[in-house]
Amino acid sequence: MDEAVRKFENPARVRELQIDRVLDALDFCPDGSICDVGAGTGLFSVAAAARTAGTVYAMDISDAMLDILRRKAEENGIVNMSVRKVEGLLPARDGCCRACLLATVYHELSDRAAMTAEILRVLEPGGRLGVIEFLPGRTPMGPPPEHRVPPETLKNELEEGGFLQASAETLGENLFFAVFQKTKE
Repeated sequence: MDEAVRKFENPARVRELQIDRVLDALDFCPDGSICDVGAGTGLFSVAAAARTAGTVYAMDISDAMLDILRRKAEENGIVNMSVRKVEGLLPARDGCCRACLLATVYHELSDRAAMTAEILRVLEPGGRLGVIEFLPGRTPMGPPPEHRVPPETLKNELEEGGFLQASAETLGENLFFAVFQKTKE
């Protein structure tokens, strides 16, 4: 699994993700909880755990990634990170999070409407969803162009699902980042 860590934590990728900027935009308070769906190796989960006394739900479908997340929590003495396996529904109670994050995950979802409904469920009223995705077309990193979700498609799908786009920006030469506010209860 060292290969996954090298891939996901490549210094150029980490710089482009702008972790602090993304977490700032999610606007969760010092005791607020956040759900990192598709947490991977935990770049955002570990950083979020240092920012809040609330729970950081680090979720993934991969057992290998869950092992990495548990190891990182233990090695870093993180007590507020709850590592959970996603098997369909998000393993969290209704309204438990101030913020959710999908970092380079949205394009991989087989049922985006179902995941949108699940995120709505776990977000508290007025909660925020941050989505990082690959820019359309060919870029130096990321999936083939036909597997990408353009910013306008993302906006339309999430607004149909009960969100309102609050902001959108480009992160480096490969990624865009959009923040959505929960509007539907």
